[in-house]
Amino acid sequence: MALDQFSNEVNALREAASAQIRLFQNDREAVKTNPNLSAAGKKQVLDESRASVKAELAKLSQQEDAAIAKKLDSLEQSLHTRLGDSGADLIAIRDAEERADNLHEQEDAVRAIKRAIRSNDRPLAYAIIRRANEMGWTEAIDKAAEAYPSAGEALRDIRDLTRFRDDINQVLSRQMSYYISDL
Repeated sequence: MALDQFSNEVNALREAASAQIRLFQNDREAVKTNPNLSAAGKKQVLDESRASVKAELAKLSQQEDAAIAKKLDSLEQSLHTRLGDSGADLIAIRDAEERADNLHEQEDAVRAIKRAIRSNDRPLAYAIIRRANEMGWTEAIDKAAEAYPSAGEALRDIRDLTRFRDDINQVLSRQMSYYISDL
């Protein structure tokens, strides 16, 4: 599957974050039990360690965000290439984008994608797919995947990656992967 390499990249980043958190936890335990440090000294060492780990976690989190954006961009370019359009009629493409942006319900998007498929209006189909993806309208995306099998995998991957990026549970999971307590 196309997202396997991406998944491995995210898992590696999260494992690196987990290793940083474990390092801080080990440092914290060592400092707490160090009889040679005063209370102020322990606090200073822990504050420095925490700041260092937080900086590294922030860097890893930014790398994950960048990986998500890069993969989505790559998939969208791949989709555009697979659906193809001559690019010659910029007015038609701009019109298609405006029409798609005016879709506010999944049912309307499904009807519009069916019409675009019937008339082989690829710029409109692409615009509707983009809008459906933004809005999380899976039925419209599934209709497009049926009509354009060569683009189906890219469509499903874009849908899955967008969910991964935007779903509240995934967002919370991502945040927790790069979080260290101030306690």
